[in-house]
Amino acid sequence: MRGVLSAETAGRLRAYVVEELEALAGGGGEEEEEDCFRLVAVGSGTQRLSALVGEPSSGDAALEESRWDIRLSPEASPVRSAMRELLAASDAPLGRAFAAVAGADATLWECAAIVSAPGAAPQILHADATWTERPLLVTSFVALQDVTREMGPTRFVRGTHTDPAHAAALADGDATGLATASGTPPPSCVALLQTGDAALYDGRLLHCGGANRSDALRILFYLTLRLATDDGVGGAETLYDLCGRLLEDGAS
Repeated sequence: MRGVLSAETAGRLRAYVVEELEALAGGGGEEEEEDCFRLVAVGSGTQRLSALVGEPSSGDAALEESRWDIRLSPEASPVRSAMRELLAASDAPLGRAFAAVAGADATLWECAAIVSAPGAAPQILHADATWTERPLLVTSFVALQDVTREMGPTRFVRGTHTDPAHAAALADGDATGLATASGTPPPSCVALLQTGDAALYDGRLLHCGGANRSDALRILFYLTLRLATDDGVGGAETLYDLCGRLLEDGAS
């Protein structure tokens, strides 16, 4: 989806994410206890069912810590402004898309950024959730700067969200899952995004971040909605209530 966030808002949010990364990663042990859960090295394999290809050699901190998930507070001003523009503005295509595919009663599940540093290794092909017959999570990655091939854009393997057999792709290929035993890679596409563009995908879809061979941080702001289910599990607010509150905040 093209131009869902203005370059100005994207720039302010990117600067905020960089400040948060620097504060959380270099806190020197003075950070609050809850901050330990706000920054996750995705290479640990404990976040979003993903892991880096291969294991870093002993003492190779640059490889081990080169891709992070940073949990963001929706109440922080740069985050709030971006969410209002993305979801609640009268001309917000992302908000309309979320409502169409997830429903107005879907709940906010994740508000975060993923950061890939120069030298980051490629990810293993993964999904963000175990496969279910019905969709459960819908996520949008929003580019906070242009994403070029050198930056390791996200690769999505088309159609893998519709069939539980997609798990076979993880066992039938190389480390990134893009070269199968037959030698024919599955159909896929890469998210070459301009600043403010978004990719919207089903959480069951197989995807992976590429190696960052550029000299710049690749930062994606992401929102995940959890579709309403009868299991009583959900996020803090429904999309409908969240958009209403964002509009009220913007008017005040």
